[in-house]
Amino acid sequence: TKEGVLLELLELLKNTGKVTDINRVFHDIMAREKLMSTGIGDGIAIPHGKTAGITEVLCAFGLKPGGIDFKSIDGLPADIVFLIISPEEDQAIHLKFLAAVSHLLQSEENRQRIREFSSSQDAMAFFTMVDEAEKEAHLSEEGNSPGILGEDRGLNGE
Repeated sequence: TKEGVLLELLELLKNTGKVTDINRVFHDIMAREKLMSTGIGDGIAIPHGKTAGITEVLCAFGLKPGGIDFKSIDGLPADIVFLIISPEEDQAIHLKFLAAVSHLLQSEENRQRIREFSSSQDAMAFFTMVDEAEKEAHLSEEGNSPGILGEDRGLNGE
């Protein structure tokens, strides 16, 4: 289920020690889901929200072979899921990170490469490469661009 996938990704974030109240974050994410589905089509879901009790943007990533129903705009199940949570008080960084992930996933080539990951090492190598390229592209710009690093996880979502 969508809820099972979200809880699984939240557990990954809890294991980092940067999220302590999974129930609160889950509630905040589900409240956002009720406003509008975060299934954006092409097999992608980017559930996201702002929540109390964290100090930085956090992202967990997982693949769900066969997909999960995220009520995507194209009606297809999502097999690529990025969960993004941000501090309540920092709207700008939340939107920047969401835009960075969305931009990454606009490329069919990137989506295909992501679907072919066979390990968390594959995921980290790819996201590190993307992060470095993004940083180089923005060296001359002022301000920090949020990085796209996370952890690959095969999702059960039961």
